[in-house]
Amino acid sequence: MKRQLPALLCLTICAFVPAPLGGAPARRAQPQEHPASAAQTEIQEARAAYAAKRYEDALKAYRRANKIEKEKCFVCWSGIAQSQRRLQDWDAALKSTERCLETASEDGERAAAHIIRGDVYSAMPGSEKNRKAAEAEYREAVQLAPKAAVCHFRLAVALFRLSQDQEGLAETQRCLDLDPDGPFATEARQYLAKPDRARYDFAPDFHIVTLRGENIQLEGLSGKVVVLDFWATWCGPCRESIGELKDLVKKYPPDQMVLISISADTDERKWREFVSEKKMEWRQYWDEKGEIRQLFHVHAFPTYLVIDREGAIRERLEGLDPRDSVVHRLKEALPAIFAAKPAR
Repeated sequence: MKRQLPALLCLTICAFVPAPLGGAPARRAQPQEHPASAAQTEIQEARAAYAAKRYEDALKAYRRANKIEKEKCFVCWSGIAQSQRRLQDWDAALKSTERCLETASEDGERAAAHIIRGDVYSAMPGSEKNRKAAEAEYREAVQLAPKAAVCHFRLAVALFRLSQDQEGLAETQRCLDLDPDGPFATEARQYLAKPDRARYDFAPDFHIVTLRGENIQLEGLSGKVVVLDFWATWCGPCRESIGELKDLVKKYPPDQMVLISISADTDERKWREFVSEKKMEWRQYWDEKGEIRQLFHVHAFPTYLVIDREGAIRERLEGLDPRDSVVHRLKEALPAIFAAKPAR
């Protein structure tokens, strides 16, 4: 019985690659009943943690399952690599994808491993070298599983991001020909109409209630540039940036730009007192459970995300350059973002 490609496509994205991309599952010797049961339990736990964006927990569970399977579990290595990618542990993720390839038993699994490896390169901080490495991995996947729509879709996006639009359009059409009603069909048709849209990541929608009780949803801010400031009171560079953020709010009126500071503090009282003392009058949100940080994969402070009027993430600035503050780089980037053409 042939495996459904659309389902596999979804599974690949979520790091749950249970079987080859295309064709029948590979035949394998069945491990003993007890280890198999124990490993499967760990894998289920890992999948639940991954779906809940608890990537550290997912990584640990996948590793436990892999240990039971004597480090030869393709599903486990796939999940490990994807969890490490989410945690931005790039070197470890790339090494894990090598183990994915070593444990793959047929071309469908090898294609899935190359997709995961390409996803790691695509997620790494932007550079021409990384984008080309991602393209090469997706090309390998297409060669191994030419009838899997996911391979053509991934390659198309990589080509668009390298401004190779003609070939990108051809790969997009191939994806639709193979799976016209699949999970990526809507995006693929949007890319056919406007390849520029593939060059940006679009921000996921979110809903928060600010310190002053204001209900904010990203979708409701359409038409404005949104700056998300991820910070904490214990972060020195974050504290030093407050004055520049105040200047930024004064420069751009609220009908043009919305600044939302999202705190990683663990002590709510201390956070409230600090915001009041420093007169941080713009929108403030206490990310008590880290849900917004997880949604945007934020692991460093300060981090600024600039979302344009159409919802595309145009800039991601993080850390502190001793020669140039993050807010200063943000102020330099904003005029170009206000002047940019819509990505949609």
